[in-house]
Amino acid sequence: MTKDRPGGQPDKRRAIISGALTLFARDGYTRASLDAIAAEAGVSNRTVYNHFNDKADLFQAVIRESTQRVADTMTDLIDRHLGRSEERRVGKECR
Repeated sequence: MTKDRPGGQPDKRRAIISGALTLFARDGYTRASLDAIAAEAGVSNRTVYNHFNDKADLFQAVIRESTQRVADTMTDLIDRHLGRSEERRVGKECR
């Protein structure tokens, strides 16, 4: 489980997740090392462990954040589409 970091640095956490996403996508879970992820993120290996218990914990965070971004994007698209559809329906009723 991801460690709670009340005083943690969110920019470093985001950098770690971004670096991990890049390496997991490019090299796969097995070949992506925490040392390489730390280097990609521009942080120390210790910083990675300050935010995540292990590679599996980091992978879960990457998946959670990635799926949340996709869900948010889809929700925005649906809202925009429904908003336009609703505007067209209301416009036709007013004619």
